[in-house]
Amino acid sequence: MELTALPPALMPLFPNGWSVARKSVLIVDDHAMIRSALRFVLEISGELRICGEAADGVEAIEKAGELKPDLILLDTAMPRMTGIATALVLKQALPDTKVGFCTLYPETGQEVASTIGVNLVIAKSDSADRILEQVRSVLES
Repeated sequence: MELTALPPALMPLFPNGWSVARKSVLIVDDHAMIRSALRFVLEISGELRICGEAADGVEAIEKAGELKPDLILLDTAMPRMTGIATALVLKQALPDTKVGFCTLYPETGQEVASTIGVNLVIAKSDSADRILEQVRSVLES
């Protein structure tokens, strides 16, 4: 189990400055702005650790194999390899890792997700609180 330093805001809660390992997330989207926004939303809680980012499915598969995150959040439409194709590969290669879609089209994403065994579908238009709630829920399941 990895120990991680706590953000300064949480230091009063844990006097020694360390917490139990946080769940790790790999963010995959071809838009840097979306990756940055998701990183901010997920890290601000202090509960999650972004272990890496990737801009397409090919890079995601490489990084996921190295980093072995608890959750991989994929955009569905990316260059080189779609999020859907990437999810199929990742579900076989890393069966203990949760895989989720973060998409502009959550209805379509949900249909595909249920067919291929993806654990989570987040709408890019969801609020920060809603995204964090959904991620927590899937990581606790």
